[in-house]
Amino acid sequence: MPSHSASAILFRNGTAAASAAQSLLSGQLLETWPVHDAQTLATALTAADEARAQGRFVVFALDYEVGAVLEAAVPQPEKHAAPIGYVWIFDGAQWLTSAEADAWLLSRDAVTAAGCLRGPAGQSAARYALKLQEIRRAIAEGEIYQVNFTFPLDVTLYGHPAHVFLKLAQAQPTAYAVYIDMPEYQVLSFSPELFFEVADRQITVRPMKGTAPRAPEAHADSAYAAALKASEKNRAENLMIVDLLRNDLGRVAHPGSVVVDRLFDVEAYTTVHQMTSTISATLKTSRLNDLMTALFPCGSVTGAPKVAAMQKIQAWESAPRGLYTGSIGWAMADRIQANVAIRTLILDPPIGEATASRTGVLGVGSGIVWDSDPADEYAECLLKSAFLTKPDPGFTLFETLRLELPAAELEATLPLVELFPRYRGHRSRLAASAQALGFAFDAEAFEAILWQVKAEVRQKAPVSEFSRSYRVRIDLAHNGAWRSSWAALPPLSERVALIWAESPLDASNPLLQHKTSVRTTYDAAIDRAVAQQAFDALFCNQMGFVCEGARSNVFVREGNRLLTPPLRCGLLPGVLRSELLSRGEASESLLTISDIKAASREGRLRVGNALRGLMPAYLK
Repeated sequence: MPSHSASAILFRNGTAAASAAQSLLSGQLLETWPVHDAQTLATALTAADEARAQGRFVVFALDYEVGAVLEAAVPQPEKHAAPIGYVWIFDGAQWLTSAEADAWLLSRDAVTAAGCLRGPAGQSAARYALKLQEIRRAIAEGEIYQVNFTFPLDVTLYGHPAHVFLKLAQAQPTAYAVYIDMPEYQVLSFSPELFFEVADRQITVRPMKGTAPRAPEAHADSAYAAALKASEKNRAENLMIVDLLRNDLGRVAHPGSVVVDRLFDVEAYTTVHQMTSTISATLKTSRLNDLMTALFPCGSVTGAPKVAAMQKIQAWESAPRGLYTGSIGWAMADRIQANVAIRTLILDPPIGEATASRTGVLGVGSGIVWDSDPADEYAECLLKSAFLTKPDPGFTLFETLRLELPAAELEATLPLVELFPRYRGHRSRLAASAQALGFAFDAEAFEAILWQVKAEVRQKAPVSEFSRSYRVRIDLAHNGAWRSSWAALPPLSERVALIWAESPLDASNPLLQHKTSVRTTYDAAIDRAVAQQAFDALFCNQMGFVCEGARSNVFVREGNRLLTPPLRCGLLPGVLRSELLSRGEASESLLTISDIKAASREGRLRVGNALRGLMPAYLK
């Protein structure tokens, strides 16, 4: 197994043969060179060239904003307080197979559920459409021919970042994926795009311009790929960028050596087809500073003409891009490889001691020409983020509903909401969780399985006065498959007993707000409560505030209203809880252990869920 280091960078080639050692893991960190401006960039890249000449392993991560430092015609931003790039120098690197790289990622922490939740886009569809009108006016007036317009998406991770990286990299294998785990920042890049690769004095660039969706059926998928390859719009955009990069290469290549090797290839990835072209040349120099000055940033993420497009991007986009559309790469004595940092997730620094989740930003964008359709371009941008929730997370979403089985003669006349009280609340919560976690959800199929369960209960359940209420569990798999189970719902005492759970919940864990089958902690707490003749166990979070029960939300009666913990404490938005809040019968408030104890003594403590309703409770 490769050695474990606190600071490490892994370049994972997911397209290599299983037996081929084509992934790279950094060795011992020797030097870190932050980049703030033109002078520090030149110094860092010179140090990098000197280090690789001595057999060291060099890694660079350069923000898109480095382009303004390199290009005098682009307005210079004020000197950045935070670095706009880094160069790291290591004593060497290990070549690994994909299996060895994946084993190293798994070794970073204990394996738990890991994945992503997509948050809101930094640009609404309506605002995006208005911005495209402005862009089209500039194109019509001849200021530019094409521009790559981008915006950010908020993302929340659950599980260790290394495990999230592994899951996404396996689901969408690319040749230029990178996992950066450095004190400066953490980055998960799943880039399919080569910026440039140098072997001795030969350089290859492969710009990516042109996108189409994938389809589950082979025939339809082939049709999408063929349509992309034949698209005049996408070919025109791709050719613009090919011409731009030929011009950029001419600044560092021997005259007459620039060759277009391939045009309009279509490459298939998990969620999209992409159009690429390949250009090569013989270099006059392979010094990093010369290469970056000539080529950075890649023309596929600017537009044409390049400098004019960069000027417009600085005016039109609402915030700096950061590492997104910049480049991450490595360099050795006679080899350099750099990606275009698209499909790249930059993580925010961790907050306090929270370890169960991290937030971050994923940039998305597309190339805009005069005849671009705003709705199509916006959809393409969102499509490029679909890979985040594509992998099966290894758990199900589920809802637990109460079925009130009526007398047989009344059954045919009752709607679903009469048979399953709070059915609409369950459907809304399940749909919201499915959207956030990337599960396939069909509301009609959910309704159909409930009717199916009702018929099954009617057929199989024993008829008695105690078996007219049933507990029904509906599980939704990531691929949209359903599973159901049911059992008679036994009565409870009027006032239920509670105990305290033994371990706290981590309020930062985003999965707490979704009802998933990841329930080891909850199930253990319920087992312990039942063993002590209690109904439920109450959890606190790591800050000492009360969260929820293992199978109920908690409430404290205060006059004529109920107080219940806010979602930020780390709890499930229960269907009953949501109902009480929407009717104004409850409000959110931080609750402490002392609050719960006092409410228990004074008869003001309540717990509730959609299955049982609101119940008086007391602490044992």
